[in-house]
Amino acid sequence: ELTREIEEEQKQHRLTRETESQRLQLEHVRLQELQETARQMQRDSKSALVSRETAVELAVRNLNEQKLALESQRKAFELDREDEERRRVRGEGSIGKTILRLRSEWEKLRCVQKSTDLSLTATQRRANEAEAAVARHRDRAAAEIEAIERQR
Repeated sequence: ELTREIEEEQKQHRLTRETESQRLQLEHVRLQELQETARQMQRDSKSALVSRETAVELAVRNLNEQKLALESQRKAFELDREDEERRRVRGEGSIGKTILRLRSEWEKLRCVQKSTDLSLTATQRRANEAEAAVARHRDRAAAEIEAIERQR
């Protein structure tokens, strides 16, 4: 009888240990999941912050480009106005006046060229930024895939 009771107690104790072990294993798995979720949330928040910083930098660059383009247009407008004023005051007909008109036209063309160069530079910069963004997303996706594979 006593042996049976001891065996029963040992059996009960073993079951309790196994149950506790299973519970601890489940808690450990849950803790790992929570840690991974926290890491993912941290990566997401960092990514969002970088995205916002990039958007602000892009907006500043675009505003600066627009400012330069507007300055170029203003200069062309001023040259047009000066040219019109010269024509009004002097009239056209002499070689000197033609030279002044040609110089004015040349200045206007320089302004247009500057504006075109700025647009080209901006377009090239945006293309480079797009390529960099694609590379970052590709690298991030590769890292995520690698992390998922490591978890398996």
